[in-house]
Amino acid sequence: MSGASRFQHFIAVSVLLLGVALMLAPQLALVGRGQPTLGLVMTVAVSVPTVLGLTRLTQLGCGALLGAVALHLVARAVGRPALEALLLFAAPGWVFVAWELGLRPLLARLEERRALATVDATPDAVTLAAFLGHASAPVRERAARRLGNLFAPEAAFPVLRERSLAGDEREREAAYSALRALARHPDGWTPVRDLLRERARDPADVPAAEAALSLAQLDALGDLVASEAPGEARPAVRLAYAEGLLRATGASDGTGSRSSLAATLLAQVLGEPSVDDAIRAAALEAMDRVPGREVRAAACPLLARQQVTAELLWLFVDNGQPEDAPLLARWVADDAYEVCNAAVEALEAIVDRADDQLGAHGAGARAALQAGRARLREVHPEGENRLADGLVERLTALDDALAAPGA
Repeated sequence: MSGASRFQHFIAVSVLLLGVALMLAPQLALVGRGQPTLGLVMTVAVSVPTVLGLTRLTQLGCGALLGAVALHLVARAVGRPALEALLLFAAPGWVFVAWELGLRPLLARLEERRALATVDATPDAVTLAAFLGHASAPVRERAARRLGNLFAPEAAFPVLRERSLAGDEREREAAYSALRALARHPDGWTPVRDLLRERARDPADVPAAEAALSLAQLDALGDLVASEAPGEARPAVRLAYAEGLLRATGASDGTGSRSSLAATLLAQVLGEPSVDDAIRAAALEAMDRVPGREVRAAACPLLARQQVTAELLWLFVDNGQPEDAPLLARWVADDAYEVCNAAVEALEAIVDRADDQLGAHGAGARAALQAGRARLREVHPEGENRLADGLVERLTALDDALAAPGA
């Protein structure tokens, strides 16, 4: 659920709770007038299932609430006592609570045990493949392991190829997991890899990314020279290739080539302003799993581009070196505030780590800082824009630090 959807849900739930409170308040007041303890108990009795039903966003919960309101209104219409009307309101909600928190989880656990036992005893690949779409994650995982590890490619590959096109994302994920395991079989590597290559070239980003994720994990086990990742132009698929490489065991072959390729793919996604914000955010999160030296090696060449993003510059907050300062300082007066701010943050971090000693790179950094500060003042005179004024103050502080004796 997105941030906007969560806020809308919060507003809707708040309005409904207020309406229910206003409807029940007179009866609760009547019950609690002579017996405060009973009034408190009834308040809890009507509140708990109401809040649970609305916050869980299930059809059964909303249906229980509608039934509770209907029973309560009927009881009031025929003149039943306040306590009875409140009990009728609470009854459907507590039935829902008993189902949601008690009976349904119990039935799910029993079904999971039955399915796991069936998976362990099933000798047929077609029957076993049906469990790849099971609601339980342990069942899906065990079925995928058995299909990939215990069946010959000629038996498992046809059913897994079909299941990898299923409409349910969880079933497709389990099928791809089984295909990766099947690729370890001497006769399974070639057909599985050919299938993943074909799927990774799909014009649609989602199926291509799903296949690329698995293909990269196989690349990490085999020969990276044969990887198609460097030639992929679509950001979502590049991100999937990188995620696959990072998920592979160790993400390194001793030379760092796997994580280095992942860093290059992620940096290219991060450095392109036209890429969707959500994809850049996912790439930035994935970059946290890459060693710092490889992050910097992948990001540095992109600083010379005509355009950069704040996400790319943030990489230098933790990984920047003094020699990066002059290139970073070029971006302190960019037209986009978030880029300017990220550049200043990165420079502040580099200067702080270097104890204000940038050595031979200090003069170039200061010249770029001064040029950027002058351009900011040309566009935003002092007092016109608070954000620009704040940037200028920080640039001045950086310049002063670098100009100090010994800097």
